[in-house]
Amino acid sequence: MNPARYRARPLSCGRMDTTTSSLRFGTVLLDVEQRQLLIDGQPARLGARALDVLLALVKRRDRPVSKNELFELVWPNLVVEENNLQVHISALRKLLGPQTIATIPGRGYRFMAELDAPTQDSAFSATPPPVTPAAAATPTNLSPHHELLYGRDDDARAVGELLSTHPQVSIVGASGIGKTRLALTVANAQQERFSDGVWWVELAALSDGALVSGAIARALGVRIGDDRPALETVGALLRKQTALLVLDNCEHLLDAAAECARTLLRNAPALRILVTSQEALHIPEEQVYRLGSLPVAETLDAPAAAVELFVARARAADPRLQLTAANVSAIAEICRRLDGMPLAIELAAARVRLLGVEGLRARLGERFQILTGGTRATLRRHQTLRAALDWSYGLLSPAEQTVFRRVGVFVGGCTLELAQDVAADEQIDRWAVLDLLGHLVDRSLLVADADELPRYRLLETMRAFALEKLAAAGETPLLLRRHAEAMLAFLSPLDEQRWKATTAAQIRAGAELDNLRAALAWAESAAGDRAFACELISCSSSVWMAHAQLNEGIERALAMLPLSESVSPEIEARFNLFLATLAHMGVRRECFLASLRAAELYRSLRNTPRLVDALIFAAMIGARLGELQQVAAAISEAEALIAPDAPARQAAALAVSKAVNYLHLGQHDRAVESAMRQAALYRDSGNEWGVQLALCNVGLYECGRGRFDAAIELLGSVLAALRQMNAPHGIGTAMSFLALAHALRGDRDEALANGRAAVPHIQRMQDVAPKLLTIALVHARHGAEDRAAGLLGYVDHSFAIAGRIPFPMIMSMRNEIVARAQAELGPVEFDRQLAAGAALTEEEALAVAFDETTESDQSPNS
Repeated sequence: MNPARYRARPLSCGRMDTTTSSLRFGTVLLDVEQRQLLIDGQPARLGARALDVLLALVKRRDRPVSKNELFELVWPNLVVEENNLQVHISALRKLLGPQTIATIPGRGYRFMAELDAPTQDSAFSATPPPVTPAAAATPTNLSPHHELLYGRDDDARAVGELLSTHPQVSIVGASGIGKTRLALTVANAQQERFSDGVWWVELAALSDGALVSGAIARALGVRIGDDRPALETVGALLRKQTALLVLDNCEHLLDAAAECARTLLRNAPALRILVTSQEALHIPEEQVYRLGSLPVAETLDAPAAAVELFVARARAADPRLQLTAANVSAIAEICRRLDGMPLAIELAAARVRLLGVEGLRARLGERFQILTGGTRATLRRHQTLRAALDWSYGLLSPAEQTVFRRVGVFVGGCTLELAQDVAADEQIDRWAVLDLLGHLVDRSLLVADADELPRYRLLETMRAFALEKLAAAGETPLLLRRHAEAMLAFLSPLDEQRWKATTAAQIRAGAELDNLRAALAWAESAAGDRAFACELISCSSSVWMAHAQLNEGIERALAMLPLSESVSPEIEARFNLFLATLAHMGVRRECFLASLRAAELYRSLRNTPRLVDALIFAAMIGARLGELQQVAAAISEAEALIAPDAPARQAAALAVSKAVNYLHLGQHDRAVESAMRQAALYRDSGNEWGVQLALCNVGLYECGRGRFDAAIELLGSVLAALRQMNAPHGIGTAMSFLALAHALRGDRDEALANGRAAVPHIQRMQDVAPKLLTIALVHARHGAEDRAAGLLGYVDHSFAIAGRIPFPMIMSMRNEIVARAQAELGPVEFDRQLAAGAALTEEEALAVAFDETTESDQSPNS
């Protein structure tokens, strides 16, 4: 939410009145006179404004205090950002526990702790002042006591606003998502507005639509006679009334509920009807409000609503539980794996007393066995998670049930086409699947993510339930194979059009990473097909590249070697080209050999376009390995074979291979020319991302020419452009090149900052060791020669393992590091640090490079 600005109205008393008193709750002592907060007898660090907020809430603990009132009390006559209040509330919750101050949706905050008797009689008297029963004037059958609602302030406000402009509002969402509690909160908050009554009608227990009108009549206290239909009697009563009618749990009685709503609204123009259901009523007067999951986060200072709900329910079972830095991540993970679904979170929290937080997290795979129980007041179908989902599943038609369980094989959702490929069969054709997916969305069992081309997904808890139903139907083996075959059918055309795929197509491919992983896991299992796994991964380069997960893709492919004898030459060629494609920015000798094998196979297959691809990648990888003779031959052959009308991106890739070769030959001017050719090709084809990657390379080559100022200016603009377009990769490379340019120019802080920021990006794509040579140079030039020597040892060792040959600019940097470190440390100590660095892990090397501690603490041999 964008922060709002509040202007507090003037108060006649200036600062808030703090009548003398001391208050105690638990281990907390609030000394009002001294304006001091003690916890376990020790002063707590709390700002003056936060203390004013606490005093205001404690003094008014009999009721919620609105945000506006708090602004008036704490910041009189000031314009204040709303997040100032949120910061102080978070600080108080951190000190006193998240349960001490509750958020009351649509009404504000309330102090919830029970006070001990005060030391003096004061405005903070332990007995709260009597509450004026204004709301009692509104006839209602609502309970005056309702549970706190977590994380639904915005939802409650939005539904309340919709009721002011629409005659009928439906809160629609999945079973267990919190529809009923939200409706209760809204209904209670609306009592002053509806002077003629707020009436709650529970429909869950009804099994016949003919009983709905009678249930409404009973809720309003209307006597039903034989001479007049119940709905007609109710309509006559409500005709001139300003009232709110809440119909709870309508999903199994949709037609009857819709007919009752239509009839009543037609006869009672001032009536408002609020509905909760898994599916909308689909009447003209209806405004649907779709209720999603609770937000999940893992910050201790400001825990998200799902975490607050979990802690509150867990403390109800075991008051000893506290939210701490040690358990906040585990609790957040539990809430996240339960999709932020309130019912699942509450059932899980009730198990903490027996299992503990870590034990619960470890057993979430058995969620349907663990998540049982609930309070006596809970609907029977909400006392176990399985019962709640069984209720929803039982409302589906047989065809809807079939599609629901089949889409459970998708991980992280799927496109419409993939869902059709997997769910359709002889009885349910592809067009029927489309309609049935729409029904599942309407019934809140399937989520359709808003996008130009929507993705359909099950919440993870729903997905686990769907997979259980799939197994019970005996369809699991068939559907896992069908899922893998659908992924192959989806990815093969993208691979064939690798140089022509649009950015949108690449993004769509990237969205299927989890589905690809799942399909590969099945294909590599005992029940799968290893030859199929080879074919599938061979056409998946676009997926790994979209997420910059190049190393994972390479390792998965290498783990498939040796290939099955049943793999055809075409698939073997594609497999080796896959390895070359993902490794083209790195220096893996096995991938260089794969590029040569791909070229050999494509020659024999007479597939010239793919042969050119293999030669291009062989040149890129081979240049970094020092295979200059083979690189020159590959470039020459590729130039001779590439078609005059070759795709711009393929021609640009050839320009890159030439630039990389020139770089390793120390011919920086020619490298710049080739990189500019690459940029021009991308620009002509409308690929702005490719243009920026090409200019990134220009920045590196400018460093080789000694033009550090120009390189820094260019790389800064490239980095800004890549960030603006949210590029899938390239940001890490730009950062690392910018770190290099700053290091060569002598800018210590800028080099370290960019180098550190580049690491997480680089780690997903390639070896981080070459980038640490830049940091070694920084340390060598700025008085940390021992760290420089250790990093050099790590880099040398990594280069030796990979068979990587440094290009001339890198060799020049290495020579400078050696000269400076030997001069400062002496040959013996230099060799000792070099050897210690060679034994470092990547994590240890990064600590030596970037940890801001004393030099002696961070030398690798300290």
